[in-house]
Amino acid sequence: MRKYTVLGICLLCTTVIFAADDWVTTGKDLAYPPDLYFVGVGTSERGFEEAKSAAIVEIRKQISVKISATVIDEQSSFISGGIEKASNRVESRAKLSTSGEIAGVQIVKTAQNGKLYHALAILDKDNFIKTAKAQIKDLNSQLKTVVEAAKADIGASKIASGLQKIADAKKLMAKIASQKALLSGISPVTDPNHYSIAEISSMHEKCISSLKMIKVSGDNQSGEVGMVPAEPFVIKIEADAVPVSLIPVKLTYKGKKLMERITDEQGIIQFSIGELAESVAGVHPYTAEISLPVSSTVKNILASQKQTFTYTIVANPCSSRVEVVVSPSLASDRQEIVKRVLSRLEKFNIKEHSKAPTLVQVSITAKDAGGVSGLSESNSFIRTEVSAQFTVFNDENEKIDAFTGISKGMGGSIAKSAINGIENMRLDKDLKPALEKICGFASAPKLKIAVFDFKEKSQCHCWWYDIAPNLSDMIITGL
Repeated sequence: MRKYTVLGICLLCTTVIFAADDWVTTGKDLAYPPDLYFVGVGTSERGFEEAKSAAIVEIRKQISVKISATVIDEQSSFISGGIEKASNRVESRAKLSTSGEIAGVQIVKTAQNGKLYHALAILDKDNFIKTAKAQIKDLNSQLKTVVEAAKADIGASKIASGLQKIADAKKLMAKIASQKALLSGISPVTDPNHYSIAEISSMHEKCISSLKMIKVSGDNQSGEVGMVPAEPFVIKIEADAVPVSLIPVKLTYKGKKLMERITDEQGIIQFSIGELAESVAGVHPYTAEISLPVSSTVKNILASQKQTFTYTIVANPCSSRVEVVVSPSLASDRQEIVKRVLSRLEKFNIKEHSKAPTLVQVSITAKDAGGVSGLSESNSFIRTEVSAQFTVFNDENEKIDAFTGISKGMGGSIAKSAINGIENMRLDKDLKPALEKICGFASAPKLKIAVFDFKEKSQCHCWWYDIAPNLSDMIITGL
């Protein structure tokens, strides 16, 4: 009899325990009625912390369901692909973001059932409404302060500061919209927006439209192959004749960004491109343009402010014999490969001449790096890693320089892929010293300099008298 009594007590305790934790399976708790609370149950095998996070997510889901029940006026602003769009429209609340912070969520119970961990989260609806409205009020107050400060900056031609405040205003408007979306799941949203997206966008456009880029110096420079621009490309940005600082400007060459700088307090940027400069013969345009994320309309305004700097590299070729050796896999297209190699060398001022004293030997190899299969043979390509070994010999057949260029190519065959790789090969840095050695053997009369010192000092203390002794000490004269 005693055994049955003990067994009965155990069963009763077990029943009471499971009854106490029936929220695990029902998702409800009598202590937190649904008209006063949102209740969420989270379950995880990873522990209580994961279960608590899951419970909070459940509350967020419930708010999202409430949001989808009605419609409201939505104001939105977003940037997609660098294009800003603004609109006022009526949409399903289900489309609104509910990523705003849900304040006031509490974890009130936890339980463990074998390997499963459970957590019960609640959100007091009245407290949440009060908190959300207070947050919206505070955000609106911040927004008003920021917008008025932005207007003041724009009026004082402090464009960079104005742009930053406009960006801050947009972030605040996004937070307000997110909080309103969450609040609308519980209570009607009646607070009007103090500023519209259209108004903020208009301020932004006014700022950008006032910017003017001026070319200061550095345009129309020229040099020989291997040289870089002697002067930096200098631009200045103003708004209503007032220098504007902190405006990002990028320098591009053939659509590729080389660098980006920010205007200083005088609105000035100096672009010193150095080794980034193209070093082959020809006319090379470099473009400076304001680099700001703007709408398509304003982008056209900024495009009209672009400034182009021209750097011309004058060809002054040195003659050399050129010998091109290709690997067996490229033999079928040897003639075309030789043609491309000679063309690349000419761009660097090395012109082939059968009677020149120096020899440039170029050995081309290509390694298959995998293919790209298309729907047909004409749409299939082979990738290769192309290697070009350059060796320079003097008139006594002594090696005076050597370097290797490596690049990747793509084409319908290994040979065509190698040709593409030759075109893609960057040779600037390596060919510059080689060019000096090749040109050093070009036949040309050596200049002789004679310096005549002043042996007697006259009564006339002229500048040319003072520098003459220094010149004679510095220059060794061969007569």
